[in-house]
Amino acid sequence: RWLLKALPYFVCALPPGLFVLWIGHTPHAGCETLLGVNVTYLAMLLLCYGLPVGLFLVSISGARMGMRTLRTGYFPPLDVAVFANTIAAKGALARIRGTALIVLPFVMLYIIWLGNDAYAAFAGGKSPTQIMERLDAKCR
Repeated sequence: RWLLKALPYFVCALPPGLFVLWIGHTPHAGCETLLGVNVTYLAMLLLCYGLPVGLFLVSISGARMGMRTLRTGYFPPLDVAVFANTIAAKGALARIRGTALIVLPFVMLYIIWLGNDAYAAFAGGKSPTQIMERLDAKCR
């Protein structure tokens, strides 16, 4: 059961992790293409959008646990499957953790907004095609 609950973490972390490993072991990674798109441009998209959106999706699952924590007063809630034997704590620290889990998706939305601003600053009003042509021109 815990493996099924951990599946979103693996799905969100595995593709970016493999991408970073591939870039790290590729000579002249700035000149490589993946599916016809410059790898540098893909890395920028992954940093500005992919990573924050993936963390947002994971934080949504934590928000549900945060609501149950505030409702019951225990962290982790007594009916939640955990990775290791964990003593459920009750009190102010449990309420703080529950509140943090509820606030985290909103923080991630703010980080997505910051990523969008970073992409807009990098792009400078240029289309993705123009950006990739400029990156490919440096390789020739």
